[in-house]
Amino acid sequence: MDRLELPNQLVAVLADPLLQKLLLLRPSGESFLRVANWLNAALQDVVDGDTDEATLWEMMEVVRDFVVQTKNLPSTILNFFARFFQLWSGSGNKDCIFEMLAYSPLHDFQELYQSIFQPLEAAVADNQPATQLGLLNMYTNLVHHWASLLKSSKNIPAHASRAITSTVQHAGTLALTLLQTSPTLSSESAILAFYEQNMALLTDDTLKNYICIELPPSALIYLLVFSQSLATVARLCHIMASYKKGFETAMKIRGSPDTPTIDASSYTHLDVTRYNGNLLDIVNLHWRMHAFGVEKEVEQGCMVPGPARARLERYVAAVDRGFTLAGMLSLSYSPQFCLQSIETLRALEDRQIAVDAAIETRHAGPVSQDSLRKLGTSGGIRIGFNGYRASVLETLRGKGLGGVEELLKVSMPSVAKAIESWAGRQTT
Repeated sequence: MDRLELPNQLVAVLADPLLQKLLLLRPSGESFLRVANWLNAALQDVVDGDTDEATLWEMMEVVRDFVVQTKNLPSTILNFFARFFQLWSGSGNKDCIFEMLAYSPLHDFQELYQSIFQPLEAAVADNQPATQLGLLNMYTNLVHHWASLLKSSKNIPAHASRAITSTVQHAGTLALTLLQTSPTLSSESAILAFYEQNMALLTDDTLKNYICIELPPSALIYLLVFSQSLATVARLCHIMASYKKGFETAMKIRGSPDTPTIDASSYTHLDVTRYNGNLLDIVNLHWRMHAFGVEKEVEQGCMVPGPARARLERYVAAVDRGFTLAGMLSLSYSPQFCLQSIETLRALEDRQIAVDAAIETRHAGPVSQDSLRKLGTSGGIRIGFNGYRASVLETLRGKGLGGVEELLKVSMPSVAKAIESWAGRQTT
């Protein structure tokens, strides 16, 4: 391989898979510099009016194929983009740029942002969801690329955690903008895909000891909690449950300033308090029937202002005095869960009726603790409220929506006990 020489025509290298591998196996700063000079010359020709933009984009696509195939964006080519974004109007094949920058080297994110990503975002800014989605997907792929680099590295760079958390923090702001601009299921899915990619770092057996948790913005968490999609809620709950495990592990470790590993000192009191508040708000919604509560110091009431909460309470009471705002988003009443909940109860009734002909009454729904008690004394099945809710969570888990159960179990020991008790009864 040492005797092999790259051809003078650099296009041949970039377009030929075998020559791409040669350049990857025997990287040459001179060759990468030639690529950058080639692009700079083409860019200057466009600026001078000696060629059209189509020619430049054709060259960009050749470089894109090289970068994607080799999974490597050399710094010399990255430097070209620093100049290109100062001149670019944002028109043309944006996806081509996004695909290349997803393979940026693992540098300090603030430096990358100032020289590359901020000029890029300024150039493509058009307030269009498609562009925002493209940027978010780029950051998702960037975190994936960095995760691959870290997993294959013998030593974790000291700046790795800071680079990852800064990227997640910036992408969180972008995700919040996207969801406000385009509150669609595709936006929600892309946002969750980003945090799931980050979660892969936080749950890796090795990397979890070196990468800090960076929480999504609270407003973003609550927007996703109130999604119309049960799958969105379940995915979010799975992510939040994983954070819980990460925080608990870190709090048990007392490290030293000389070690880069994550320990109790890696997180501020504000970090932990905000997370606990987010977690408790979700538990209040789905299990404790205490939606928008703010009695405890850490509770944020899902960031719903007090006057708005009071108006909602009056509205719910006006619709039906039997309803309360605090319980309207629980497993039985929530638009996300109510169908799964009543179908679970119907299945329990069918199963019991099949072996007990004396059961004559079915629950009309929706289910509450009081209604189950009345059902048991009026010819219906006898089941406790916690048993019913544990059964609903079991149903969700069986449909691939186990994130809700996972979050509730790690948050409240009583939920774990209820689920364990219910499972024990089903096996006896």
